Amino acid sequence: MVCWTRKPILSVLLIAAYPVLILGRLGTPDALSTLLVITGLWLIEREHSHLLGVSILFVSLGVRTDNVLLVLGVLGWLAWNKKMKVYLAGLLAILAAAAVLGINHWAGSYGWIVLFRFSFTGGRYPAQLPHQLTVREYSAALLRGTSMIFAHVSIWILLGILATLRRSTWLLFVTAIAVAAHFLLYPSPEDRYLVWAYIVTGVALIRSFEVAARPLMNTDVIES
Repeated sequence: MVCWTRKPILSVLLIAAYPVLILGRLGTPDALSTLLVITGLWLIEREHSHLLGVSILFVSLGVRTDNVLLVLGVLGWLAWNKKMKVYLAGLLAILAAAAVLGINHWAGSYGWIVLFRFSFTGGRYPAQLPHQLTVREYSAALLRGTSMIFAHVSIWILLGILATLRRSTWLLFVTAIAVAAHFLLYPSPEDRYLVWAYIVTGVALIRSFEVAARPLMNTDVIES
């Protein structure tokens, strides 16, 4: 993160945020997933290597398959801004989707509907749950998640708006789309699914101050 922001003190303050500290103490793959996602986005955003950054994001699919939403968003942005050939971005998108389907098949996943029902409507064993989900059940889970998640993300939304007003960046737009899509598919308010987005928001805000300081420095040189 320090390599991305080039601000050691501000980076330490960001890492010291409560959700980030808690993530490192969990016995889940979310910490490793966040590390891979942040590294991949850093390489892409700093334009060191788009292909290497996308490759790292692909590796993150093996840790958390729902990272495919971010991968598709990044590929779409790269293609839209002509930083990657459209046919190559499309091919990589197909490969990402195929990789997720392959991993889920190999792992014996019960599928999205069963996972959703098990997490939000109850049930002791996934194998015993029906492969059906009504609009009412989905809406009830979405409303419950929506009522709870704002207590977790409100400050980060505020920081994201501030960063966007200071310096608009594609990174926050793609992050917002990926987070919104993930929440619609799995409306859980748990921070562990969102820490990578929190870090991206913090980095974007820190970098907005860095960019704003450059014109002032140039003016001082001219006046002197």
